[in-house]
Amino acid sequence: RSACIFGCGGSIPFVAKLTDAIPNTQPLCLGPYDPESRMHEPGESLSMADLLGCTRSILHLIARIEKAF
Repeated sequence: RSACIFGCGGSIPFVAKLTDAIPNTQPLCLGPYDPESRMHEPGESLSMADLLGCTRSILHLIARIEKAF
């Protein structure tokens, strides 16, 4: 038999297990990408600058939410 390319995401099963472990929560899934990332394709990649920028944005969001409550 010849080989095939088979994609399988890992985020959704992880989020399901997380919400099972922490009831009464609603996850917010965020992720950085750009046109060159080839999201969910062979050769998928992410620049370090985009990863750091997304991480900083999430941290700022959490800090603002914390101040609001």
